[in-house]
Amino acid sequence: MKRLVKLLSLAFVFFAFAANAQDIYIGPKVGVNYVTVAAPLSNELGVDKLLTADFGAMAEIEFGDMFSLQGELMYARKGFSITQNFDIPINENLTIPAGLKVLNNSNYLELPVMAKIRFNGDKPLETYLLGGASVGYLMSNRIRTQADLIVNLTVIDTKIPLNDINRADFSLIGGAGFAAKLPVGKFYMDVRYRHGLSELVNIPLLTDKVQNRGLLVSAGYAINF
Repeated sequence: MKRLVKLLSLAFVFFAFAANAQDIYIGPKVGVNYVTVAAPLSNELGVDKLLTADFGAMAEIEFGDMFSLQGELMYARKGFSITQNFDIPINENLTIPAGLKVLNNSNYLELPVMAKIRFNGDKPLETYLLGGASVGYLMSNRIRTQADLIVNLTVIDTKIPLNDINRADFSLIGGAGFAAKLPVGKFYMDVRYRHGLSELVNIPLLTDKVQNRGLLVSAGYAINF
């Protein structure tokens, strides 16, 4: 809760700065995420990455040609997959390859606030480095189990109760990208790494932390107001 209050305070500061901004850009953005979790025994359990998507809106407040603040409100999907492969013996000379795959999809409402250092900000094509923090609020969590027995079969598809899950997920973000100035607005594209700091589950017997990780590629278009 304290982290949530801190980031909401940052968001307030972000909008307060808008009163003194030289240019404000607002628009939609979408992204593709390559996500997983850092967890105990990840390698032994076969924890792997999951390809997901997010979408939402962004606002960039520029202060000159070199510095700006960017805030976003995103619907983001995080999670992980677990894959186990094995063989089913039919007789001494024949086995059938089989597998089991578990997919976890966690849907968050995400609020990142980032600072941007821009290069060639006065040119039609600029590049930038960005860094900041984000807080996510878990909206829903679903698990799907697929069995691979010659054909893929979904054997379990159910929502997970949120009783033992921390719904607030605080993370740090760093990345780089470019922006192309158009007759009306800008086109953005960047790559980010998201490093989760929050412990996702409240299980007393689990001493090691389970935290979100992700590599994000996103694009957006914003209009100057």
